[in-house]
Amino acid sequence: MQSSRIPVYPIVPHGRGRYYPLALGMIHSFARVFKDGKLESALFLAPRWRIMKLVSARNTAPGNWLFTDYLWSIQRNLEISQTIKESDPRNITIHGGPSVPKNAAACERFLSANPHVDIAVRGEGELTCAELLDHLADTWRNNADWRVGVDWINGISFLAERNGVREMIQTPDRARLKDLDLLPSPYLDGTFDRWLSPDMKLATVETNRGCPYGCTFCDWGSATLQKINTFDIQRVKDEITWIAKNGMEILFIADSNFGIFDRDLEIAEHVGEMRRRYGFPREVQVSYAKNGNARIADIVRAMVSAGVYTQGIISIQTADQNALRAVRRTNIRTENYRKLAQVFREQRLPISTDLMIGLPGATIESYKSELQYFWDEDIPVKTYPTMLLPNSPMAEPAYVKEHGIRVDEHDVVVSTATMSEADMREAQDLRHLYELAEKASLLRYILRFLQWEYGIPAMEFLHRLLRQIKAKPEDFPDYLSTYERWGHLDRSLIAVFDNPDTFYDSIWRFAPEVLKLPVDTDAAKAVWQLNAAVVPRRGRRYPIEVESHYDFVDYFGNCIAPAPDETRRLRIARPAIRFEVGDPEGYADMDLGKVYLFTNSLRYFELDWPARRVFKSAAFHEAAF
Repeated sequence: MQSSRIPVYPIVPHGRGRYYPLALGMIHSFARVFKDGKLESALFLAPRWRIMKLVSARNTAPGNWLFTDYLWSIQRNLEISQTIKESDPRNITIHGGPSVPKNAAACERFLSANPHVDIAVRGEGELTCAELLDHLADTWRNNADWRVGVDWINGISFLAERNGVREMIQTPDRARLKDLDLLPSPYLDGTFDRWLSPDMKLATVETNRGCPYGCTFCDWGSATLQKINTFDIQRVKDEITWIAKNGMEILFIADSNFGIFDRDLEIAEHVGEMRRRYGFPREVQVSYAKNGNARIADIVRAMVSAGVYTQGIISIQTADQNALRAVRRTNIRTENYRKLAQVFREQRLPISTDLMIGLPGATIESYKSELQYFWDEDIPVKTYPTMLLPNSPMAEPAYVKEHGIRVDEHDVVVSTATMSEADMREAQDLRHLYELAEKASLLRYILRFLQWEYGIPAMEFLHRLLRQIKAKPEDFPDYLSTYERWGHLDRSLIAVFDNPDTFYDSIWRFAPEVLKLPVDTDAAKAVWQLNAAVVPRRGRRYPIEVESHYDFVDYFGNCIAPAPDETRRLRIARPAIRFEVGDPEGYADMDLGKVYLFTNSLRYFELDWPARRVFKSAAFHEAAF
């Protein structure tokens, strides 16, 4: 390192260095070309730096430290920032990203609570950081106070002492950049070439910026709420080509509404072409257009047909009318989701939906109804807790007061005017049980049989089972609550997959004792045996052959609930049917003591059999986060 150049350190606090930090890379690339390369002569734009060395190295040369704060990184960033400042007060710490508050009062609280943070960058960071680094280079060179003369730079906030009083200086917001192609690509200009390593697993691209919606729980649309600006499509394709050539397992497309433009299909087709040519990426994570359309099905098909693990995601968040009004989401047409789901079913493409627990206006009953609706439609659900993002409309004091919102130390909503803390915990417990039943497949077929044959809704069964587990935990094996202890679906299945018979025995006893259902029939016993057969049993060698006197393939071949005026009955098969149950994903040999990286976070622990649900499997990746 040349001593005459001031170091600029990009900080990656998590992920064991297995992903490319796009935001930091964009800032780095733009700084290199700013003012025709002026900064490169004044600053040492440090390449990849290992965090453990960075935190422990007290003799690191002082410089400018760049942090991008997200929900998953801010706590670690603040810890590193404090260590850096304590090791040498000359260090200048610069924090940006979605978790840095834009509201003046909130930003002042943030800076006061974290005095080691020198400068907060609000909004898009590329131009702001370039101007800021240009200013800091001069102050470092002249040994001057950086706070003097910095307030011409739009989009920053900092604390300064003026006239003996410590106050926050907040410069005007910076206008959004309309021509995104003024920003060089860190994938294409050589920046990320210096970060290459065999550990790299995940890469992120942006094809556009902006969101036309203003949902109160989200800071994406509230931050822009205007025209979406796009990157040149050839640039996007070239970035994806670089990602594929360099063997990235997972591609994250960081758009708020991928699929909103016709050209997005062309981008998806290029992803598929790269998968065929180079074998990568193997998995794609994306947030699709809120007002979904048939183009999304074409996009998913383009990738799935090339062997990319992905799915159509219906980001519905809530279907409850009270909650929709409260979060200002009524301009997103929920009927489009139903049409889109039908398209996916007809074309046998994988699909799932997102729901949120704790939105204002929602209740425990509305959440249960939403789970039931998607269960009936055979659309798997991923549920997320509602978080109070600092730059979302939901975080505005008047909105918080109106809806009685309370959060924990991690800004997770723990109660609202319509959901008490007890309701919120019960909804979370129901979510855990749903995931064991459906995503882990432990009760997927038993619950459908009980609903279709006996008329008890699946979510009502689970809700009663949940209350029975709490009332008489001694009647149920310990593993039924392991999700709560481990907090991770994979690990919660260890005991079940070791000995599933005990689990099914407990459910067999519960149904007649509590629900008064006459399940002690030959058909019911056969369904219990089927469900147990299609759940992995660790250590068992597959494939195995199953023989039954009931036509399970026809019965469960369509798991969408029948209409109210229709019936579905399990029929005797003459002659008896035989089919194989296989394990192509290797579930029976998984080390469930580990956590596995699935950015898609939707996996089904269901063995392969003729009526298995539609999904594309992918190799497991050991967790990077």
